[in-house]
Amino acid sequence: MSSRRAAAILLVLMTSTVLIVGVSIIARVYTTRAIASHQNHDLILCDQILSSAQESIRYWLEHQASTVVVDPVLGAPIVSCVDDSLGIEGLGTRVLISAWDQQGMWPENWAEIGLDPPAIADSVGGAVHHLGQFDSESRLYPDHLKPSMFGGVVATHNPWPARSGRTRSRGIASINVNTAPEMLINQLFAQFDLGNLDEIIEQRKRGKFIAMSQSARNQVGEEIMLVSVSRVWSFRTQVTVNQVTRSLWCVYANQGGQWQLVQRTVIGESSHE
Repeated sequence: MSSRRAAAILLVLMTSTVLIVGVSIIARVYTTRAIASHQNHDLILCDQILSSAQESIRYWLEHQASTVVVDPVLGAPIVSCVDDSLGIEGLGTRVLISAWDQQGMWPENWAEIGLDPPAIADSVGGAVHHLGQFDSESRLYPDHLKPSMFGGVVATHNPWPARSGRTRSRGIASINVNTAPEMLINQLFAQFDLGNLDEIIEQRKRGKFIAMSQSARNQVGEEIMLVSVSRVWSFRTQVTVNQVTRSLWCVYANQGGQWQLVQRTVIGESSHE
């Protein structure tokens, strides 16, 4: 009798265990589906915000780009445009938009005109020809925490690229004296024998805008343009919704008095942190 009772109890325990396991599996499946659904919703919302953020970029270009002065001590010509936390649909949402002046970077033909970009640029070799065209690796693109990464110090659109994606060797680079890092300004003034740059650096440190438009030629005949206002800017837009983050790299150029989007690249894939 006791053996039958023991067997019955064992059967009940086994049945209960099977039910518990079954319920656990079902719960896990539904939880996984719910998480995936939320992440998919967050990803869609990220892309919607990324798209609408382009209007903020255009407004900044039209109303603020022409008066920008960057602290020369910074290693990259970076300007913070937007840093907002939003309460969209009750979700934790953050939007970051930072701008890098293409004409405040080492130009793509830096070697031809006797300039030397920082070590960070040398470490990735000839990747400048692929930045935004064939390669979306995050390590190439700068952000607000690492503004001096490769894409923030070496230009892809200065001088203006040819249709092949490579810059014509005789293209003339333009350097903005209000945004270029002090290291680049030092190299320019030494290579092109432009005299004393102390006044420019001091004015920049005080946030004073410098008006300049002139060409310069070095001893071997290479030419550059020194300008006050840039016509090509790069932007990194980063949107985070809950634990989903998406980043976009865009380049805008002023063509015929109008700002045009000339390059748009999704940086890597969506991430879940």
